[in-house]
Amino acid sequence: MPFPADFETIAGTRLFIKPGRGTDNTEAAFETFMASGAFEFEVTQVGSIEGREYNTSELDVVSQGQVREKLGNFKLPASEWGVLEQGPDGEPDAYEAALDAMRSRAICSFAAVRQSGRVLYFTAQVRNLMEAGGGSNDNLTYTMPLLLQTEAFSALTPVIPDTTP
Repeated sequence: MPFPADFETIAGTRLFIKPGRGTDNTEAAFETFMASGAFEFEVTQVGSIEGREYNTSELDVVSQGQVREKLGNFKLPASEWGVLEQGPDGEPDAYEAALDAMRSRAICSFAAVRQSGRVLYFTAQVRNLMEAGGGSNDNLTYTMPLLLQTEAFSALTPVIPDTTP
């Protein structure tokens, strides 16, 4: 039995955006902030949002004949998402919010809802919205790289953001 057409690409992940950020980097603050007015993207490619990228330093101890490597500073990964110009409801609200955030270099709050029901909250800046094209019968697709500003954390009691204004 074949998989549904979008299974390998999006695997049921939903992405929500809301310009601005909550008062704190906690589950309660994110859920309160995202309680209303969040916009949902139609996702075509899921980006990475967990993990760190470390630089390393080396210590060369000649008498021991060993080079020791140690973790140094880290940065959060760039997360690249594929999104459509129009969201699930046919409105370009999420795209417009991301475009405004990119132009103003604002930090936005995001919620990634996995098919399993796990919700990951994080803040990020929209680095760019690049048109990736699309077929003759397709909606326009965009690549949206995000510069993560906080580490993503999983909600203990997941609440899916409300998209009503």
